[in-house]
Amino acid sequence: MNVPTIILSQLGGNRFLAMTGAKVAAKDPNTLTMRVPGCHQANVVEVRLDPSDTYTMTLYKVRKGAAKLIHQGDGIYAEDLERVFTEQTGLYTRL
Repeated sequence: MNVPTIILSQLGGNRFLAMTGAKVAAKDPNTLTMRVPGCHQANVVEVRLDPSDTYTMTLYKVRKGAAKLIHQGDGIYAEDLERVFTEQTGLYTRL
């Protein structure tokens, strides 16, 4: 499996996509970028695997081609990805 697929599965996979309405926008070798249309705080989320085997989650608000950085969290462990996503966006990833 490649890194973006692993990141998505650690977030909850298809359940995560269904609950949040997220759409995968790009898959770089070490990064998963998603559009989250239902979130008012940020509508683009980028999760990148760091060399330390932790993740950096960056949230942006993109409007009319301009991106505004909303939040960047470094050193996030795989088991904390869902929690950090929910804290920053207000969207739940499971029932």
